[in-house]
Amino acid sequence: MNNLDNVLKFSEEATFKLRAIYESRGYSHYKMSKFEEYDLYAGNKDFLMSGNVITFTDMNGRLMALKPDVTMSIIKNSTCEKGGLEKVYYNENVYRVGKSGLFKEIMQTGLECLGEIDLVSVCEVISLAAQSLAVFSDEYVLDISHMGILTGFIDETALNDEAKRELIGYIGQKSVHAVKEVAAAYDLAQKSVNKLVALCEIGGDFVTSLKKLEPLCESEQTIKALYELKTIYEVVSAMNVSLDFSVVQDMSYYNGIVFQGFIKGIPENILSGGQYDKLVKRMGKKQGAIGFGIETDLLERLPKNNKKENDGIAIIYKSGDDAKLLNECANKLRADGKRVLLVKNLPENRSFEAVYYFVNGGLEEIE
Repeated sequence: MNNLDNVLKFSEEATFKLRAIYESRGYSHYKMSKFEEYDLYAGNKDFLMSGNVITFTDMNGRLMALKPDVTMSIIKNSTCEKGGLEKVYYNENVYRVGKSGLFKEIMQTGLECLGEIDLVSVCEVISLAAQSLAVFSDEYVLDISHMGILTGFIDETALNDEAKRELIGYIGQKSVHAVKEVAAAYDLAQKSVNKLVALCEIGGDFVTSLKKLEPLCESEQTIKALYELKTIYEVVSAMNVSLDFSVVQDMSYYNGIVFQGFIKGIPENILSGGQYDKLVKRMGKKQGAIGFGIETDLLERLPKNNKKENDGIAIIYKSGDDAKLLNECANKLRADGKRVLLVKNLPENRSFEAVYYFVNGGLEEIE
């Protein structure tokens, strides 16, 4: 891998490392076509990061879509038998419509675990999510939440679905004021208000957050979710994880653990995932599922990975120089894993490990 360091982009290099990690846990590589029938996505647009799907009509008159997502394809093609587990990882381009209305091609790496999902499976996926972030940087954090806690507290209010979604949105924004406004509008009991406000305020250190959360969990659903969070922390306590209920997902699709991963230097989450049993059931499959996706293109925003310091070696030559000897000198350096650029004039805005002149059949380094 070291000999590839000067050839691969940081994101490409990281993808190889992720592949090794996933395969060591028994995950198999999943490959899909660039497009699927539009019907696969039509009924579940809310699940997609962008509801806009890029479509075209094929020669047979079928409405097709450039894939905006990999998860649904994996669910559709899953052959997991009852009692088993299907574990796959992928490295695929997905196609979306950006906020500006322009089409975007995004490189995404991720994994999915489908079948009889238990707490062991959940802990493994969360551990792999944290390990994935650690491949990119030591300065990462994986924020973990649980839809069982969120929906459990909100269900206690007996509000309608629209009001529940509104509350989840405000909790995701950590807006105590907005939560209290909704509570007042629906005349919620103070006990329920206190629980919802607590979800806005709980965050950071996992152990401290669990202690604040524990006395609030009274229903069977929330006690079970609390137990799952405690078990997860026991498994990943050595990793950079935090408990944060601002991490929310659509309750129509997600039912358990949800999480997001961040890296210092990138202002948005680079990793997103969770348990989405409800989506699987909506697609006609009787199994559970948990997984995550990573937008590896975002890695190129890291200042330390702009690769200027790894542009390799430049050899400056003149017209009429001996091409055979010049290439022999360059190939000796390449044999040591160096990236070597032959130029007549040194490029601007490039930084090199070393620069040489080709003189009298040999190299003279420029100090």
